[in-house]
Amino acid sequence: MSAGLEAALAEAVATVFWLGHTGFPRVGLAVLATAPLLWWAQALPAWGRAAIGSVLVASGLWASATWGAATGLSDDGRIVVDEVAGAALVLFVLRPKRVSVAAFLLVAYVAVDRVKPWPVDRSEAIPGALGVMADDLAAAALVLVAAALGSLVLRRLA
Repeated sequence: MSAGLEAALAEAVATVFWLGHTGFPRVGLAVLATAPLLWWAQALPAWGRAAIGSVLVASGLWASATWGAATGLSDDGRIVVDEVAGAALVLFVLRPKRVSVAAFLLVAYVAVDRVKPWPVDRSEAIPGALGVMADDLAAAALVLVAAALGSLVLRRLA
């Protein structure tokens, strides 16, 4: 594959088919655009969800590294495949039955990703493509922990 073609393919993957070029709301737009596919995929068996999640993470690592090398920006703000991978993790683990709950979880995930509270902010220090992906997976993990704690509290109150 030629270097130009590889960089173009990496750009398409990293920016989730150029949604990352849209400006300020690019993260929300990428999550919103992929949410119907992620909603559908959450109903797959565990091996299917694991395969899709693995492909998202692996392609995100490759695209982030390749696009970062092409642009000279190791954590280019236009890269949004990492946010889609984090959104997938939230939906694939929690598997909400209602669209409204899924929407709430995705909004919570995007908010945590934007605010980057501790320990999410620490994962940004990881260099390269791994750092690009790590902070979003850490944000997803924080949402998963918060959802588990919230569920536990609600069950105790009921």
